Amino acid sequence: RFEFVNAAVMILYHNKGFLRTLFQRRGSVVYRPSTLLFGLLLSAIAVGVQYVYDAHDYFADWIPHQFAMQAVGASLTFAVVFRTQLGWHRYWEAVSQLHFMYSKWADAYVQCCAFARTTIKKASSKGDAASKKKAQQVKAIMGEIEINFQLMSAMASHRLSHGDNQRMEQRSQRRVAWRSQVTSREDLRTSRVDLTGAGALPKFD
Repeated sequence: RFEFVNAAVMILYHNKGFLRTLFQRRGSVVYRPSTLLFGLLLSAIAVGVQYVYDAHDYFADWIPHQFAMQAVGASLTFAVVFRTQLGWHRYWEAVSQLHFMYSKWADAYVQCCAFARTTIKKASSKGDAASKKKAQQVKAIMGEIEINFQLMSAMASHRLSHGDNQRMEQRSQRRVAWRSQVTSREDLRTSRVDLTGAGALPKFD
């Protein structure tokens, strides 16, 4: 079970760093022994076939056309386009959910304000001491609700602007240690070393 959990850990890195992505071994499917073995085998076969074709050997007549290469290229193109479309769909789905979340928060706050103002207006119209005290209590509760909604919005905005991907991008831009530019999500959240200042509070003038 321990090995299964470790294998399922998501690795984080800045995917726009070309050299980092090219030479990264941890979590890469390129530098796996099985991948390298099959890659070298296919390369040797391709070199042998090309040599036979250029040498006008007897076996060259068995390769009359490059249809196989075109078929592989078409399949690879389809796979790349499909994966790109899937990533694009996931991005806009996240944006839609973000708008949906803020709209629901706005609806909840507006409903609270509507009920609170109606209660305050009715209590204030009575004019007795108990009604005035009730109105003051409702105003105090609405003040706390407003602060809570502001805190939720601030935490959501901070998470979006200082999320896992943004922190890894900052590590790449600040040229931190090479081994620190790739980490797991669990290590990023539990580590006490903040290399990018993501946990620092904003400064106000």
